[in-house]
Amino acid sequence: MARCRWHFGGGPDYCAACEHECVTCPYREHEPLTFEGWETWDVALRCAGQLRLAPGAAIGLDLGACLAIGTALGYDVTALAELLPAAETGMITALNARLAAGSANPP
Repeated sequence: MARCRWHFGGGPDYCAACEHECVTCPYREHEPLTFEGWETWDVALRCAGQLRLAPGAAIGLDLGACLAIGTALGYDVTALAELLPAAETGMITALNARLAAGSANPP
């Protein structure tokens, strides 16, 4: 998920310098197009701390915890089960790139 790669790869820090929303804003360009997509984005943000870790790397989300949160919020769990792995891929790719680069401001 491009939005997860941008967000967890440092997008908020990059966008902090903008006085207004850019015409080509990655958040708008890669926003979810469905209600289920927005639910998945919400769960991904809420579960950013529910990571499975190995020494020096993030290896994935605790998808059980993510689905439990989605269930508690009344979200479409079937859609979450389909969409969260894509969000997880974007998130983990970005986090590990930041770790490898020695980012001083991990998310």
